[in-house]
Amino acid sequence: MKRNNKKSNVDIKCSKKWISKQHFWKLFFSSACIYVSAFILGLILSKYIGVEAGKTVGAQSSAIDYITHNLKSAVFVASGLITLSLSTIYYLFLNGFFLGATLVAVGDFHSYGVAIASILVHGIFELPAIILVGGIGLYPVCIIYYLLRNKKINIRVHLRNCVFMAVMSISLFIIAAVLEAYVSPIIINWVS
Repeated sequence: MKRNNKKSNVDIKCSKKWISKQHFWKLFFSSACIYVSAFILGLILSKYIGVEAGKTVGAQSSAIDYITHNLKSAVFVASGLITLSLSTIYYLFLNGFFLGATLVAVGDFHSYGVAIASILVHGIFELPAIILVGGIGLYPVCIIYYLLRNKKINIRVHLRNCVFMAVMSISLFIIAAVLEAYVSPIIINWVS
């Protein structure tokens, strides 16, 4: 009998951990859908909205400048916790849209090799960081959904997810900033 009780306790613990991962991936996927949809729309509509690229592709800034900018953006995206996710949806859409539009504008002005090189190296880290922070900002929608469905809300699990997503996104933003400051300009000069 005692073995069965221990086994059922283990099953409960595993299911709690799985719920945490399930929430994480749902929020990450929702955030990514908003971002990618806006990016594709930006690619399509860039010719019609008149985005023009100048000669400042690969302009040098320090890693601290990029870290500061990225963390300010992260705070704005995460402010969806206060605005019931509205600011998060707005920022994800705007950022994705203008990334797509700018990619086409830089590709038309310089070359698509330069356009891709300007975001490829640091974008591998920065884009998942933006999407992770977007997941944090989308939490109010998730909570409202659970309240409307009369589902139990485990605050501890949600707080753990938020902290995990925040730590991961800050780490990714710092890595992206260092790469954007020191590696991306070298790649852009090499491609152009």
